Amino acid sequence: MSSDGYLLHKYNPDLSVGSSWHPWYRDGEIQIPIQEDETALVIYALEQHYYKFYDIEFVQEMYEPLIHKAGNFLANFVDEKTDLPLPSYDLWERERGVFAYSAATVYAGLKASANLCKILGHFNHAKRYAFASEKIRQSIVEYLYDPRLGRFLKAINFDKNTGEIKKDCTIDASMHALWMMGVLPADDPKIVKTNEIILEKLAVPTDVGGIARYEHDDYMRVEGDYGNIPGNPWIICTLWHAQWLIDKAKSLEELKNVDKYFNWTLGKMNPAGILPEQLSPFDGEHLSVAPLTWSHATFVTTVLKYNEKLAKFKD
Repeated sequence: MSSDGYLLHKYNPDLSVGSSWHPWYRDGEIQIPIQEDETALVIYALEQHYYKFYDIEFVQEMYEPLIHKAGNFLANFVDEKTDLPLPSYDLWERERGVFAYSAATVYAGLKASANLCKILGHFNHAKRYAFASEKIRQSIVEYLYDPRLGRFLKAINFDKNTGEIKKDCTIDASMHALWMMGVLPADDPKIVKTNEIILEKLAVPTDVGGIARYEHDDYMRVEGDYGNIPGNPWIICTLWHAQWLIDKAKSLEELKNVDKYFNWTLGKMNPAGILPEQLSPFDGEHLSVAPLTWSHATFVTTVLKYNEKLAKFKD
């Protein structure tokens, strides 16, 4: 972690900074080449760890080097006009801007920082981080929700010359972070409309099925006609939709809607049980990294969420 409290894109085993395609200098300006979610989610993960194991000694050990340091960075790395996080690179490692996904993770990271500080008795810091997280949550709804479209935006950017806000209306599966990170509940009308459009626009209309990352995704395309295909189906994007169905399910009948996504995922494993990053939309061939830990972890998370919800209905 840098002295300023952020994590860079990659590190080598000897702790030196690894190679990256995020530049330090671009368009005549110096920039911090980070994906801010990579800092925020570490604190969020620590909070999840605590509520699973209640290891207060470990949390205390992490206070100075992580919670306080990163919490200060997240609280300070914001735009004065909008109270949203300043631009960074998106989770897909391709674009720079103010993304719904990144903003949602920063909200969750700051909220986790506040909760952990409160647990440790650092009440002033807890108050500061809680205030910063709530300001970001309110700004997400104010700036990243478009009333005209009736849904959230993938991102906003600022015109360098005029300061005018530019909207990125691309449908992106990563907008699922808005409910995953608790910005709004899964059954909030704004979330429901956004997620319905994600499914409508990103569902792959071939026998392979699944859900793509975002509209017109050109990464790892294979030979074939992508005319009405938004991009290759990704395991994680498909399972994010399943997780949303689980979260908002209010009956066993509604929960059954998730079964087809489990069957779909199992059908994409190879004989060794390996899941890839993405698939060919034409024949289901594994593309890019395989196995991808992210795909496997998301599948396990989805199963755990399903079992937890199932137990509530059975009780």
